[in-house]
Amino acid sequence: MKTNFIGAVVLCVFICSADRMTTTAQNVSTEQVTTAPNTNATTEATTATSEATTATTNVTAQTTPTTPNATSEAPTTNSTMEPTTKANTTSEGPTTAPTTAPTTAAPTPMPPKSTYKVMAGGKTCLIMEGSFRMMVTINKTTIIVDVPSKEEVNVTGMCASGNETESSITITPKSGPLKSLTFDFKINKNKDMADKSELVSMSAEVMVDGKVEPISANKTLLVLSNPKLFYKCDVGSNFTADKVIFKYEQLKVQAFNVENEKFAENGEDCSEDVGPIPAPGNIPVNTYAVTEGNKTCIVFKGSMKFVIPYVAKSGNATEPVGLPEKFTVSGSCNFLLNGEVSQKMEVKFYEDWILTIYFTDSDNKTDVQNQLTADSSDKYYISQIELEYEYNSNLFVTADESILGKKAKFTAANLTLWETGKGKSYMCNKESTINLSSKDGFELTVSKVQYQAFKKGNSNDFGDASECAADEETNSIVPIAVGAALAGLVIIVLIAYLIGRKRSRAGYEQV
Repeated sequence: MKTNFIGAVVLCVFICSADRMTTTAQNVSTEQVTTAPNTNATTEATTATSEATTATTNVTAQTTPTTPNATSEAPTTNSTMEPTTKANTTSEGPTTAPTTAPTTAAPTPMPPKSTYKVMAGGKTCLIMEGSFRMMVTINKTTIIVDVPSKEEVNVTGMCASGNETESSITITPKSGPLKSLTFDFKINKNKDMADKSELVSMSAEVMVDGKVEPISANKTLLVLSNPKLFYKCDVGSNFTADKVIFKYEQLKVQAFNVENEKFAENGEDCSEDVGPIPAPGNIPVNTYAVTEGNKTCIVFKGSMKFVIPYVAKSGNATEPVGLPEKFTVSGSCNFLLNGEVSQKMEVKFYEDWILTIYFTDSDNKTDVQNQLTADSSDKYYISQIELEYEYNSNLFVTADESILGKKAKFTAANLTLWETGKGKSYMCNKESTINLSSKDGFELTVSKVQYQAFKKGNSNDFGDASECAADEETNSIVPIAVGAALAGLVIIVLIAYLIGRKRSRAGYEQV
């Protein structure tokens, strides 16, 4: 009886101890488990309970039962953890799985360029080409509609004849959500500027959610070119009207005065193709470099502005045109100009404008390689300046229609401008104006200029600078002014000293 009682007591103590161990394991798994967001659903956490500090306990919850190790591990529990979740009482923090960046779909390319023509009497009277897309939004439904190619549409329209000032083109696809698309053009006559053709309205019918929806925009959408010229916009743009955003690229259109079944010989570029035009008083300082292979032979830095004469609708006029920040540079390190060894720099800007500057050696050597290795006593200078340009209404706003779209070229030859020695650069910060033609007033205004030709090596660094006379005068004035100011200050101090001394002596005499 006594033995049974002792056995019962021992059994009760064992059960209580096991229950205490189970409770400790449950605290480890329920109080401080942090789950990391990864596909293995595995995490690590720490426990602060005093029971867990006596031994390190690994608790693993699995979808299948686990046999506990009686000597070192507590019993496992699945009461508070998801399958394959692991917790341990180490000091490591939570582990976060790397996130995957969302992928961005590439933009849908524009449809191919196509040409649409309106015929009248067997002759073409209106031509429109380009790549066109519409984004239509109706009742919170947005669809993208591309204008099909000429083979997939019928083209009709109205042509202007004589003194008429209106024309139109209607594109009717043979299939697809776009049922029709019409553009209306009009000539806007100006008193002080050249006449302009304009896109004054657009209308369309589009199938949206099984219903044909009308779209219209009755306002001036685009100001085009002079009616006798074509209008071109390769870069493209878009205009917005009610329910639709209309995007275009590689646009070329002539709505009036079409001859010989083709576009006119001359045209006008859109402002997007021409690029930003700096204000006459805010011309940027650009750096231009000519490089052949691994050798840079010309570096030119400065702000340049031409004053160009032209025929305006009201008479003769001039227009200041500065070189913009957007440009491309080419040239030649070995070039003969009128039989003289030279180098040239070509700067292309405003779509079709080209500025060419020629640099010539004063010794007129004919061996180019000897010329490039000449010593610093040799001189070189700017010998010729050429400018090829186009009369575009973006730049010549008041130009007469007789010159619009036409190209011109100006050449100033036989110059000896800004001479300096080989291995050195020429520098002139002060603004100066060069009269390139006394006959018609063609001028070049420059400031903050520094250039070097016949360079060696491949860097854009300048050699020692030869300053222009204007800069030397400015530089000499500064020390003179500073010296005069210091001299004046010394005189003032001396006078004050003498006055103070005289007063002090007078005071002593009174005492």
